[in-house]
Amino acid sequence: MTDASNPAEPSFSEIDRLIDDLPDADLESATSAASQLVTLMPGGQAGDLGDLAVWLARWQGRTRPDLRRPRVSLFAAGHGFAVDLAADPVSTGQEEVARFTEGDARTNALCQAADADLRVYDLSIEIPSADARRGDALSEEDCARAVTYGMVAVEQGVDLHAFSDASLGSAVAATAIAALLMGARPADHLADGSKELAICDAIVETHRGETKPLEILRKVGGLEIAALVGAGLATRFARQPMLVDGIAAFAAVGILGRLDARSTAHIRPARPPRTPVERLLLANYVEQAPCDFRLGTDQGFPSAAAIPVLGLAAAILDTPAG
Repeated sequence: MTDASNPAEPSFSEIDRLIDDLPDADLESATSAASQLVTLMPGGQAGDLGDLAVWLARWQGRTRPDLRRPRVSLFAAGHGFAVDLAADPVSTGQEEVARFTEGDARTNALCQAADADLRVYDLSIEIPSADARRGDALSEEDCARAVTYGMVAVEQGVDLHAFSDASLGSAVAATAIAALLMGARPADHLADGSKELAICDAIVETHRGETKPLEILRKVGGLEIAALVGAGLATRFARQPMLVDGIAAFAAVGILGRLDARSTAHIRPARPPRTPVERLLLANYVEQAPCDFRLGTDQGFPSAAAIPVLGLAAAILDTPAG
């Protein structure tokens, strides 16, 4: 398990300032050169691999992208409402994290096969956010601190960052974000008659009328979604390509996109959206087509599965023309 350092704690106003200072994506030379290499390949067609290769080149700023240092990172946190989802939500959450830290999850096997680093960040599962059905899930200080935590998880020298979550209740919080942010119907993602849907409906009713992205994140989101927002922001500043999978990561994309559409230009879904809510979260703010391996799970698994394919995409640009 990785423990991030204790960085300075920003306020929402400082996060807004960071958004205002987003660097231009002035990477056209690498994109143009990579695109030309793709068109000069034998046969003249590289299909989806060519598209992936150009995306990597653009966001690495290299004519020939590199994928020797990919990383998959998972954020885990606790939610106050999770007492209605598990008899002991803290132990359940800690056991889930232990699957990854002890190497017992399917994502571990894929990361090992892809020679990718796997990091798991425990955002104090034993101290869950407040129950968003009854009030604000997070204070501004705690929310901003989690955003910063996610930013610290992004390191220079990594060729590709992939982010997801491993939190009990993250789908409920993310669906509530989608409902308040974009008017999504929770029943279009959560099973009819389920505890998750009842909790989500109660959360949305409590916070109905809130429209500011960071306030929505604070009031109904969890620490893991806030950290995912920070990770997306930091990779954008670092001009690193980023994969995401899972509705919690998709909700973070929605928050970032609503703050500034430029902040998600480097992000690619590691799988297609499965529900109308996921499609709504991704539709307006993700330019790149999702990878599609027809996988039915998240928690970094689709991202880890995509890494070898992205490695092949990077390698095709070394194919001699002719």
